[in-house]
Amino acid sequence: MDVSHDKLLPLKIEYHFKETFIWSFSGVILLLFSSLFNIIDLLVTKWAYVGWFRQYLIRSTMSISFLPLAIGFGMIFSNFFVGFIRREGELARNWLIVYSVAELVSLFTLSTIVLGAFTLLAIVFGKLIAFIYLDRVFLKLKKNDEVKINFSLVYPLFGSYRIVVAIVVGLAANVRDYETELYLIAVNATLEAIFTFLIGIKLLIDLLKIRSYINSKRKKN
Repeated sequence: MDVSHDKLLPLKIEYHFKETFIWSFSGVILLLFSSLFNIIDLLVTKWAYVGWFRQYLIRSTMSISFLPLAIGFGMIFSNFFVGFIRREGELARNWLIVYSVAELVSLFTLSTIVLGAFTLLAIVFGKLIAFIYLDRVFLKLKKNDEVKINFSLVYPLFGSYRIVVAIVVGLAANVRDYETELYLIAVNATLEAIFTFLIGIKLLIDLLKIRSYINSKRKKN
């Protein structure tokens, strides 16, 4: 059974308040800028391979951005909430870290044969599970608290997007349709960048709402 949030908030409301949201907002801002730059780069170069190293740096930055975001979310849910929200929020943090680290390992090792399968599984399922947990947390916040979070369904959709693309690209590869496969990969790179940018905006809006809610509790206590 969940404990009332009001019983916890007055006890820990001042605990690392600024540090918590510095981690969260720095991750979101880094994600927004890197994904926006990725969209511009892909559209300007028209998916050309001449900018492969720039793309490598951009994707690395996008992956790194999920680490401070995960740490920040973990601190928010651990420091200011209890019960279901705390448990699910910490699980979302853990899986976001798994996803981010797997993306970085994949980039740094250039998806080697030895690690490729393991990192791919960690990326796909880490991202899916992390954003499912995030959706569950936000739905609970919307139901039980004063945080007006809408359209949280976009989080599991974002988490499952890569699985759908992998299936489509895999089918194109199996029928040996090389041109279709390349086209799908190129289009997916742009769509994923746009989707990531939109998720960054959504995360920023939701973080501002959570911060406002916690801040209102600070003023009351």
